[in-house]
Amino acid sequence: MKEYETKREDCRSIYTKEQIKKAFLLLKRHKEFHAITVADLCRECEISRGTFYLHYSNLAEVLETVLEDAMLQTRGLLEHLSMKDPAQNCKAYPFCKFIRESIEYRCIFTDDALTTFIINKIASLVKNDFVRQMMQITNLTQPQVDALFYFQMNGCLALSKRNLNTSEE
Repeated sequence: MKEYETKREDCRSIYTKEQIKKAFLLLKRHKEFHAITVADLCRECEISRGTFYLHYSNLAEVLETVLEDAMLQTRGLLEHLSMKDPAQNCKAYPFCKFIRESIEYRCIFTDDALTTFIINKIASLVKNDFVRQMMQITNLTQPQVDALFYFQMNGCLALSKRNLNTSEE
């Protein structure tokens, strides 16, 4: 009996977290991150503050999980960042293209106030692998590859913001 109750509770918890993330993205489309409150979020997804705090500590934690979801959808960001042969077709979903085409997540990636947070989150997920791969295929030092990573990520975000409404060509 307990196993069933645990599974049911897990399903409810997963559902509630998904609803919180969806409500966050909806609010983010219309408000700046710093203007969103826990009360706004709770009203949007029709939950109590207690329910919110049962699943998340604060709004930054919600943002972090939303970014993790977005990064999972880019499948192959690392492959895209470290293309060894620019002539080869990239099998990864290019990050810049993802930002441009993802209406759901665009509101996060185009918020200038979140740029540092976003880049730091991406770095926590893929930078070490990127650095290791690039050091194997180039003669660059670790500080140089680190700089290359941050240059590439900042450039990608800046160009994506600037070219949101242009075609891929």
